[in-house]
This record gives sequence, C-alpha cells and structure tokens, in this order.
Amino acid sequence: SLARLPRHMDFDYALWQMLQLLVEPRRVARAATYHARTKGRWARDDPAFVVVSAYLLVVAALAWSLAAGQCALLDVLRLAAWV
Repeated sequence: SLARLPRHMDFDYALWQMLQLLVEPRRVARAATYHARTKGRWARDDPAFVVVSAYLLVVAALAWSLAAGQCALLDVLRLAAWV
C-alpha cells in the first residue's frame, strides 16, 4: 500500500482499475458488474478513483503549462479548473 494516505481509500485498487481501463477494459467491466450484483450498487465505496483522477489532471495541466511557457501557479490552477 502507498505510505501516508487515508486508510478509508483504496488507492492500489483505483490505480489497478485505471491501468486495466487502458489495457483490458473488459476486465474492469466484469469486476464492476460483479460488484453491482454482490453489493447491489454500481458505485465504488471510496472516492480514491476520483482523487487519483483529479491529481493526474493537475499534473497534466502543470506539464502542459510548463511546455506552453506559462509557469505561473494561477495559470496552472486556472487550466486545471477549466479542464
């Protein structure tokens, strides 16, 4: 598990799902269907997927702004909020 992260979020599983969505999306769909049948809902129990997605969005905005030459923090945050 990743160090110093909240225990109620399963970041390992969220990262596994993201990787599998790129490599083998059918496997994630089967896991979601199994989860929906056993738990009675489609949603994940923890927001780790959303947190990791938001973090990667900010990293991508930062990389794009550095490549475009706009290094101001306000510009990076504005770009991340716009996307």
